[in-house]
Amino acid sequence: MKKAGKVMGIIIMSLLPGIIAFYFLLSFIIAPAVNDHIAKKLYKEMGQVPLPEGAVVCDSRFLAGNLVGNGNKMQYFAALLLRSEWTMEELEDYYLPYREDKWHFIVERQEGTGIGPLEGREEFSIPGEKKKDEKYYIVYSWGSSGFPFQDWDLRAH
Repeated sequence: MKKAGKVMGIIIMSLLPGIIAFYFLLSFIIAPAVNDHIAKKLYKEMGQVPLPEGAVVCDSRFLAGNLVGNGNKMQYFAALLLRSEWTMEELEDYYLPYREDKWHFIVERQEGTGIGPLEGREEFSIPGEKKKDEKYYIVYSWGSSGFPFQDWDLRAH
């Protein structure tokens, strides 16, 4: 009986470094890389939609992490900063056919550099001097994923 216990102890001690290495790889390398890829995919999907006539993309962002609110969760966000002469209502009407649900292609007026939906945690870079009559808008989408280890990414906490 003592011999069986020793064998089990040796097996467990032999597997422990592999388990620790797997956890490290999943938490610090694999999960963050997959989550960033999902956010980038959301951004690329937004880029597939043609811009309204005369609109110019001044900056863009895509992020993965616990971006707003409290709790443990993984969120995916992609945004375009547009300079356009269109009104907000015209832009909303333009993007309406592309909206899969209420979380995609949301249009808001952009004042300043702070990204409003992210509660100012990220900023856009507005190139050059902003002219008085220029209008900026943020067009953004929130994404989701079925990736089973998404919450192993430490940014989700």
